[in-house]
Amino acid sequence: MFKSTIFTNANIETGKNEECPHDSLLVTENIIVKLGTLEECKALAEKKVTIIDCENKSLTPGFIDAHNHVTLLGASLRASKFHYPAVSCINDVVDVVKKASEQKEKGEWIRGWGLDYGKFPNATPPTRFDLDKVSPDHPVAIVHYTGHYVLVNSKALEIAGIDDSIEDPKGGRFIRDEQGRLTGLAQDAAQQMVVPTSVKVKHHGPDIGYDTPTEELVGDIQCASDALRAVGVTTVVDPQVTTREMVGLVRAQHEGGLGVRTVCMYLSNHLEALIETGIHEPFGNDFLAIGPVKYYCDGAIVGGTAAFTEPLNNRPDGFTGALYWEKDEDLAKSLNTTHTTGFQFGIHTQGDRAHDIMLDSVEAILKKHPRVDHRHRIEHSGYPRPDQVTRIAEYGMVPITQPGQLREAGLNLVDNYGEDRASRIYPLREFLDNGIEAVISSDAFVQSFNPLSTCRGAVERISDDGRDMGKAQRITMKEAIMCHTYFAAKSFFWEDRIGSLEEGKRADIILFDRDILHEDPAKLLDVKVEITMLDGQVVYTA
Repeated sequence: MFKSTIFTNANIETGKNEECPHDSLLVTENIIVKLGTLEECKALAEKKVTIIDCENKSLTPGFIDAHNHVTLLGASLRASKFHYPAVSCINDVVDVVKKASEQKEKGEWIRGWGLDYGKFPNATPPTRFDLDKVSPDHPVAIVHYTGHYVLVNSKALEIAGIDDSIEDPKGGRFIRDEQGRLTGLAQDAAQQMVVPTSVKVKHHGPDIGYDTPTEELVGDIQCASDALRAVGVTTVVDPQVTTREMVGLVRAQHEGGLGVRTVCMYLSNHLEALIETGIHEPFGNDFLAIGPVKYYCDGAIVGGTAAFTEPLNNRPDGFTGALYWEKDEDLAKSLNTTHTTGFQFGIHTQGDRAHDIMLDSVEAILKKHPRVDHRHRIEHSGYPRPDQVTRIAEYGMVPITQPGQLREAGLNLVDNYGEDRASRIYPLREFLDNGIEAVISSDAFVQSFNPLSTCRGAVERISDDGRDMGKAQRITMKEAIMCHTYFAAKSFFWEDRIGSLEEGKRADIILFDRDILHEDPAKLLDVKVEITMLDGQVVYTA
């Protein structure tokens, strides 16, 4: 026998930036059947029906985090934590490592996440020599909160067979001190050389797919799923999947540990293998699917390695950022193969120099091989110039932005790029005014995975220390919800089934503890989820 649920007396936010005239919504099995009055919903409901009085609180679509490293999020939640402000100086780092070493057998790896030394006194990073004092016999690997750096100790370097004579790889760099010694910090493609990884991705991106057992991956995925459902996220797009992550996700789904819909972006180093399978378009089911192919063009905007045309503010050496591909034409050729095969692609692009490279490639591809509604994605699109925004609109591309970083990393962004450039990072107002269906997302584990934290960054554009991060680029709360639900679903062609509260769509629904449309943006982080419904099933209650 089918069962029904009616949400009534609700402030319904459909996700499409429109006023909803209805206060009730009927779900039967896993489908939204009716939006209307309570009586209209009752007339269509099954005999077995649950009625939930929403008390004028907000009812929204399940949030879609279109750029969320879900396996790494779980790992970061379960590993030793080095997040600021709990860890706010080098001594704090050493203390956490010391405590971890006391709980592990000699030779076991100590792994940690969230290091943000840019907020330490004088922005001085810890080194391997600091770690060696308390962990000479345990290899240590601490991931920077951006995922674009890792800090290791001397034991880890010894295991990797690396010493001061090592040369920088393509797309990466080893940080050295004034004496030329390795400090233990490895950037981007250098990371895979100092920490055991299951898949070597080389210049295709930062390799943070550490060689952990599948059982541990499954646990990470379940941990992340539980955390995401508690804040109203029902779907994620994992933007860096290799065979390692896919094995874990498939097993998690079979064992019931995959608790959110997950669309996987295979990294570009897997392109030939994907083509050989015959897959050339979205593939899978409603809970685990293969979506766009993921590329990297440049480094991280919050890590100070994004590729700009002008030097970074705090680099007297004239450093303008880093690129992953040695030759622009090699990137263009690979993107062309992905496009002509029929795949959608998403390319990590942050600085304006990287946007030039990416847009020139896309322009050439579309001129030679036009494709209607390709929806190629720009992962991040941190700092496009106004002329580049025009080109993004012209080429029909979809920026996948992370405005929560404006709040959480505002000081970092201003220090790296200056106030003028920082005020235009993630130019959401420009995107929407130019008809671009921009998406907002978290990039978790890099920042908070709470969608209301992301919305707050887009609506408020004020950093945690009170800096104006470009108020001219603000969007409304209704627009923010649309960018985090309906536009997010469109970014991987799933708007026919999720992303908005409409009749006939899957019942992914969130009930908050208040009316979020009229909440002070500064108080959005106080808002709690009361009910998360996924595919018609209540999977979380406060």
